[in-house]
Amino acid sequence: MNKRELEVIKGQLDSEDKVLSELAKMYQKALRDIQMKIRMLQSDQLTQSRIYQIQYQKALEGQIEGILEKLHGDEYSTIQKYLSDSYTDAYVGTMYNLHGQGVPVIIPIDRAAAVKAVVTDSKLSVELYAALGYDMDKLKKHVRQEITRGIAASLTYDQIAQNISSRSMLPISNAKRIARTEGHRIQQASADDARKKAKAKGADVVKQWDASLDGATRPVHRKLDGQIREINEPFEANGEKAMYPGKFGK
Repeated sequence: MNKRELEVIKGQLDSEDKVLSELAKMYQKALRDIQMKIRMLQSDQLTQSRIYQIQYQKALEGQIEGILEKLHGDEYSTIQKYLSDSYTDAYVGTMYNLHGQGVPVIIPIDRAAAVKAVVTDSKLSVELYAALGYDMDKLKKHVRQEITRGIAASLTYDQIAQNISSRSMLPISNAKRIARTEGHRIQQASADDARKKAKAKGADVVKQWDASLDGATRPVHRKLDGQIREINEPFEANGEKAMYPGKFGK
């Protein structure tokens, strides 16, 4: 192996170390969010609904503590090893073996989506936000971090938007649009990966477009609602094609 090949390998390892380190930081923040939520839930009258919410948050807490223990224990040296353990085995297995069968399970944190949030370049309009005076490198970093933290803590898009707004000083309306667009794109890309991995393991999986059908639903999305496709086939409407939501209307 020559010097150039060694430099390339070292660069890849350094990059993966940074991603794993960033993931650990975001999971630590998510853990604090969850622990705070548990304390808040326990501070009021314990109705049955509140008890279920506490149980759910404690299940998330346990998942994140397990992730952090492995990350801090140097069990993962590459992203591929991390995903092989967390995504293929836990996420795919639970989502496609239990979900949809009426089994009341706590779905594992979608750690593959968290990785995508850390490593995927944001699609934010550079012209728009730079013209408004925002440092695009910082803004993209904040968006990636808060979406990762939100995925880990199972936050809603509105809660993620609040965190983005607080860190970047964006108006909340802009932060909500970013959280929904970027978060949805990342989650859909991860779900598409899950379908492919499940299919490769022998699962009989298809995909269906499920539009919200509210006042904000785009006309093309209304036409797509209910379409069923094989996982390697695109959805189609008005001459446009896309493999999953988040790819239309860009």
